[in-house]
Amino acid sequence: HIERALNEKIPLKARTKVIQRALKKSSRPMLKVARAKVKRRSGALAKSLRAWNEKQGNRRRYGGLVHIGPKRDLKSAISMLAAHYNRTFKISSVGIFHGHLVEFGAERVPRTPYLGPALASEGRGTIKRFGAIMADEIEKEATRQRRRQKK
Repeated sequence: HIERALNEKIPLKARTKVIQRALKKSSRPMLKVARAKVKRRSGALAKSLRAWNEKQGNRRRYGGLVHIGPKRDLKSAISMLAAHYNRTFKISSVGIFHGHLVEFGAERVPRTPYLGPALASEGRGTIKRFGAIMADEIEKEATRQRRRQKK
């Protein structure tokens, strides 16, 4: 039902945006749980957790692709990291690159998972919410398309 409505009411270019908006909105509770589970030192890793769109490449292949995890180049998170360590550095040369070490551990870093447990606790709910949010987004986009056609 949703796929038919999406194909009939919305042009191809707008479909990807609809899917991405629905994916982002449905993942918000999972991100909230992940932020709560992150072991905090500077707070930069928790601040960098986001759902963001894939650049052009794979987005066309899958119809909409959203990544969930630390966004490495988020300036506010990088400035928190710099303030924690009392350092200054060029934001272009630094990023939040330690998320995988916290999640999976390393030789001297204990494993403290945050995304895995968030997915386990909120994954099914995210999928259920996606259907409802997707239906709302299709209706909103269909309304936008009707307004554009009237102009």
